Amino acid sequence: MCKQKIAAGKEYKKRRDDYNHWVESNASRNKDLFVSRLYQFQQIPAFSFAGSDKDRTASLLEHYFDCINLNDDLLAGTMTFNEWLTTYVNLNNEGYTTKAEVDTMLVKAARRLLEWVKKTASPKVYGFVVDYFYNGFESYDMFEGVKMLDAFANDPRCLTTKRLEIARRLAGLETLKIGSLVPEISMKDSTGNMFSLRNYKNTTPRKLVIFWSADCSHCAKTMQDLKTWYDNGHQQAVDVIAISIDETVTEVAKWKEAVKKFPGWVHLRAEGGINSKVAYDYAVLATPFLYLLSASKNTIIGIPDDVKELNAMIVDPY
Repeated sequence: MCKQKIAAGKEYKKRRDDYNHWVESNASRNKDLFVSRLYQFQQIPAFSFAGSDKDRTASLLEHYFDCINLNDDLLAGTMTFNEWLTTYVNLNNEGYTTKAEVDTMLVKAARRLLEWVKKTASPKVYGFVVDYFYNGFESYDMFEGVKMLDAFANDPRCLTTKRLEIARRLAGLETLKIGSLVPEISMKDSTGNMFSLRNYKNTTPRKLVIFWSADCSHCAKTMQDLKTWYDNGHQQAVDVIAISIDETVTEVAKWKEAVKKFPGWVHLRAEGGINSKVAYDYAVLATPFLYLLSASKNTIIGIPDDVKELNAMIVDPY
């Protein structure tokens, strides 16, 4: 059996070397074409095929950057490079089951890749990688990941498009936390009347502020889940204040129709959308985004990711 494994390992190495040589030959033959820049992502690094699946994955990650040269601005934004980044994330994700484990893994994996990219990549590619991970961290509310990116985003060599967004998110994390007094919200509601968060006369012990867009599928699901939860005996739990970040004529038209599905809630629309003052004050960079507030103090009770987390916060008396 041992001899068979050794023979299989040698055969695998030969086939890998032959394949990589074929890839290199094609890149050389097509050196005047843009596609030649992408052939490197098809090469197979010289990782160890011995041991368990876990051992092979660990070896592959150890050698994942071996065949790659990122000192080329034109790689930034290509589908092939994006897929290479996603494969790296997925390989690191293998074997982890809980959200906490996955979050910790992804932050460590991103840092490792960025430390390498910082030394080897062109400024534009460096910035693209920061953008890639920022979008992932923001989508899954991984604030530790956003914090980790700050040092890279502020590197003068890094041409990231997310520098201001990262700074804005981190500023929000410092000021918008459990127990913090939230900024005032003052604007006209959907009926044309002036609304003030501080002066709002609550009918329940809590306010739920949700930022959303009528043109966002994730928002549509969250809003429907919230309505189902609200109508199912929770009208006395919270007053809902829904703030739309819709901007275009098409989006605003959708919003005007959508609010009819959610009677009994306060509906506001932020002029300027995601770049509005209220979105800036509440560190909102993507939707949906929820804040659960004390009605009497206007302080943050919780920042739930979804209606399930909101329900858990409501169960405990405040």
